[in-house]
Amino acid sequence: IKKYNLSSLEKVIMVYDIVKNNFYHKEEKNENYLISRSLDNVLNSDYIVCVGYIAIVNAMLKNLNINLNNNNLIT
Repeated sequence: IKKYNLSSLEKVIMVYDIVKNNFYHKEEKNENYLISRSLDNVLNSDYIVCVGYIAIVNAMLKNLNINLNNNNLIT
């Protein structure tokens, strides 16, 4: 993403396009719930739930130096 000359909004859209390709897959009842939630686990497994999606998006946006303020506006 960094190699392209994109606006902040375009970067956010690209992050969304990348992350949306992960299919929602919750852990089994006998498995640790963190496998579908923590960043390390969702990047290295097929398990992901809503918290896992947010973990990936936040990590990617942080790496791109994009912050959301309290009004959910890109700064």
